Amino acid sequence: MLDRRTPPAYQQVTDIKLQNAKQRHLPKGVPLHIINAGKQEVIRIEIVFRAGNVMEEKSAQAFFTTKMLSEGTAKYSAKEIANILDSYGVHLDLSPGFDFCTLSLYSLTKHIPLLLPVLKSVITEPVFPEKELDSLKDIKTQKLRVDNNKNSVVASKLFRSKLFQNHPYGNFLNEEDIAAITVPDLETFFNRHLRNNFEVMVAGAVDTAIEEVITATFADISFKGIQEESAKEVSFPAPERENIPKKGSLQSSIRAGKPLFTLNHPDFNRFSVLNTIFGGYFGSRLMKSIREEKGYTYGIYSSVVPMKSAGYLVIGADVVGEFTEQTLDEIYHQMALLRNELIDAEELETVKNYMLGSFLSSLNTPFALADRYKSVYLHQLGLEYYDAFIKDINEVTAEELQQLAKKYLQQDLTTVVVGNV
Repeated sequence: MLDRRTPPAYQQVTDIKLQNAKQRHLPKGVPLHIINAGKQEVIRIEIVFRAGNVMEEKSAQAFFTTKMLSEGTAKYSAKEIANILDSYGVHLDLSPGFDFCTLSLYSLTKHIPLLLPVLKSVITEPVFPEKELDSLKDIKTQKLRVDNNKNSVVASKLFRSKLFQNHPYGNFLNEEDIAAITVPDLETFFNRHLRNNFEVMVAGAVDTAIEEVITATFADISFKGIQEESAKEVSFPAPERENIPKKGSLQSSIRAGKPLFTLNHPDFNRFSVLNTIFGGYFGSRLMKSIREEKGYTYGIYSSVVPMKSAGYLVIGADVVGEFTEQTLDEIYHQMALLRNELIDAEELETVKNYMLGSFLSSLNTPFALADRYKSVYLHQLGLEYYDAFIKDINEVTAEELQQLAKKYLQQDLTTVVVGNV
């Protein structure tokens, strides 16, 4: 009989073998990446455009150009595209971003040959009809008005704009930007930055027949090439504090943080361990202190956000308004403890096991494998990055983490508070 009083044995994670993508170029240069994995007959095709907000000549271009790709092409109207996707049970996700814009199509494998002509038309010959643009602008404006009544949204936007002054990473849409965008703006952005400037990433049940039909579909597209030279340099201002009072608010939304580094920085992996201890999971010090012991908030977090040209640390919480300053004081106090005291062995071991277990559990689908591959590939890294990631987690010491805290967790945070200030 199983003795449930005895916990099961566990094995230390020391290395992991991730499936690499099959990489090749289509006849006229378009890069193709394939991860053939999984037993379910489903496929995700991602079109990754090597351009995003950082390439904009006019605010809102990347957002509306990406969102409008499926709103009509030279061969299909918006209604026809929607009907085709609905009839095959397909999900299409259009995601504009800072560094890249992505179109993701999820479908049963058997439908891919029928869907590829539509997908090709969407990414090569959109027509950006004015009626659909006006409708999308109205929807976005209404959503923006709703979001701007949320303290957390306002705090996040303002925090990022202060951290990345004079850089597209700090930009966010406003109603004036939305009203000013026009069809010619979208055509300009598409022709300069998206047309023939994409890579194809396929994950799922990808057999030879599917690979052949993908090759045939995109064979006549001449790859424009990567526009790395267009990226803008990032410079950071001095840290500052801003309070935005909001009448009637019972809570305050806090966002505090500082510039850090990209994924390929030598301190990234070890600092991720430090951040997890600080505020990166439910058992973190910020959660224990500010949520469990003091009761100032239901939740508080700290995250390391790596982008292509920069990265940053952000600490966020919605707290009872009268405890706003006490919460900020406690954040600084927990940073000081990490600078001045060694992390004990049990806490460090717990966090290491949590991080490695979370990493392993995130690899349970072909799409998750593709996401891991895409993450390092777009940062100009290889899958060996994950070997280093696991090694760094296993080998980092309390002394090294203390030195990282002294280096990066000083009281120099840009801070924004919105609400009951």
